Amino acid sequence: MGEIKGGKEIVKMFKNYEEGLEAALEKKFYLWASKLATAAQRHAPVATGQLRASIRFEVTKRGTVIVGAYGTNVKYAVFVEFGTRNIKVGKPESPRTSWPAKEKTHTSSPETMPFLRVAWAENVGDLVKALVAIGAEVKLK
Repeated sequence: MGEIKGGKEIVKMFKNYEEGLEAALEKKFYLWASKLATAAQRHAPVATGQLRASIRFEVTKRGTVIVGAYGTNVKYAVFVEFGTRNIKVGKPESPRTSWPAKEKTHTSSPETMPFLRVAWAENVGDLVKALVAIGAEVKLK
C-alpha cells in the first residue's frame, strides 16, 4: 500500500485557512454590527435623545458561532419599532415619516419609524456581498 506524502502539510494548510477565516469573520461581524447600529441611530426618532443614545452593538462568540447584534434596551423602543394597536408604523421599505404626536401639533419630523429594521434593509445587500468576499481575503498558507 502506498504512503500519502504531504498529509501533515495539507492538515496544517486547512487549519491555517480555518483560523484565518474565523478571524476574518469576527472582524467583519464587528464592522457590520457597528455599521448597523450607526444606521439605526441615524433613523431613530429623537424626542429626548434617550433612544438614539441607547443603541449599541456587540459581537460575541458562542462555541464556533459568531454572533453580531445591534439594538437598544429602552423599554419603549419596541413600540417605536413595531407600533401599537393605534399607531401603524409601516414597513422598513416604506416607514412612517413623522411621529403621531408631531402630526397633532402640525410640526414636521425628518425621523422615520421603524429604525432597527430600516437599518437592516438599507445594509443587508452590502453585508451579504462582504461575507461572500471573505473567501477571497483568506488565503491558504
